[in-house]
Amino acid sequence: MFERRLSPRYSLPWPLRLRGHEAAAFDAEMADISATGVGLLASRDVILALAQGGGLLTPGDQLVVEWPPVPGDVLDTDLCIACRVKHTRRLALDRYHVGALFVDLDSAQSHQIEQLLDRARMPRSG
Repeated sequence: MFERRLSPRYSLPWPLRLRGHEAAAFDAEMADISATGVGLLASRDVILALAQGGGLLTPGDQLVVEWPPVPGDVLDTDLCIACRVKHTRRLALDRYHVGALFVDLDSAQSHQIEQLLDRARMPRSG
């Protein structure tokens, strides 16, 4: 099978906040991450609230993803990155998966993303 991804993605549950064009923040969860983007899990209410051109988030919509620090984990400060929606897929009645690409990462953000990737690659005790 031909691989279409820009870079490999890794599963890493992490609490997130999402912001759209208005100041309100919404809770979501990171499902996976790669060097070029992130997969998010959010409720239907969040998807509707963040939509910019219709009922749901659509490809091209802009949002800001905020990773709050998790005590004792790799991020010691908030990480905020502008993203562009690649896709929105319904998983269940009130659960959506959003794929988003990072926009204009600076060197500090790239370093923090690399820390998250390293964390995601670590073996998990189960």
